[in-house]
Amino acid sequence: MTSAAFDSAKPAAPFNMSTDEAKRVGSIVGTDLYMLIRSGTQRRAALGRADYHEAFAALYFISSRTGRLVLWQILSKDGVTESVAQDDLLRTMPPLILDVVRTARLLIGKETGDSIAPTIEDVPTEGSPAAKDFRSPVPYRRLKPEYTRRAYLYDVTATIEATVDLDDKGNITRASITRWAGYGLDESVLAVIRSMNWRPAERGGKPLPMRFLLRYNFKKLEKDDPIDE
Repeated sequence: MTSAAFDSAKPAAPFNMSTDEAKRVGSIVGTDLYMLIRSGTQRRAALGRADYHEAFAALYFISSRTGRLVLWQILSKDGVTESVAQDDLLRTMPPLILDVVRTARLLIGKETGDSIAPTIEDVPTEGSPAAKDFRSPVPYRRLKPEYTRRAYLYDVTATIEATVDLDDKGNITRASITRWAGYGLDESVLAVIRSMNWRPAERGGKPLPMRFLLRYNFKKLEKDDPIDE
C-alpha cells in the first residue's frame, strides 16, 4: 500500500526532491517519516587489488512534516561478482537498517518547523513595484561548493537549493536546504554559503533584511568535460 501511494504521487526526481514536493509525497503516503532506497551494483577498479563489484543501497529518511532529508546513509558490500556483492549486502542490511531507523526517529523528534522562522521580505519579482530601486543581496566573493568524493563515486547529478535569510547588516540569520540530494552535497552547500561575506539587500540605498533562494547544480565531470567556472 505504501509503494502504491508513493507511485501515485509521481515525484519527478524522487532522490532530489524539494521540501514542498517531499511534504506532498509524505501526505499521500500518510506517515510522519518515510524511507526511500536507491540501490545498484557497479564495477570498481583499485590500486593494489583486482577489480571488484560493489553493491550499494543509499537510504533517504524524509520528514513528511517538513519535507527535509533528516538522515542519509549509504550501505555497501564488495564481491568478486555482482551476485556475491548483492547477496552479501542483502544479508547484512536488515539489522543495519534497524539501527539507522532508530537514529532517524530520534532526529525527526528534534526537528524544528519552518513556522518559527521570522517573516521577512522575499526578493521581489523583476518589474514589480517592490523591485523599484531594489538591489539584491550578493556575496563579495562567490565560492563554489565542493562536489564531494562520495557523489563522484556514485555518479550523482543533482540540484541543491537553499533558502537564506540575511539581515540588514549582511549577516546570515538562517540557512536551510529546500531541495536535497544526500551524498554530502547538502552540507557542502550550507558550508560554502556560511563561509561567504554578503552585501545586504537595499531599496532606495537603505539596507534591509531579505530572504532569497540559492541554487547549485552538480554533476560528475569526466576528463573531457568542460569545467564550468
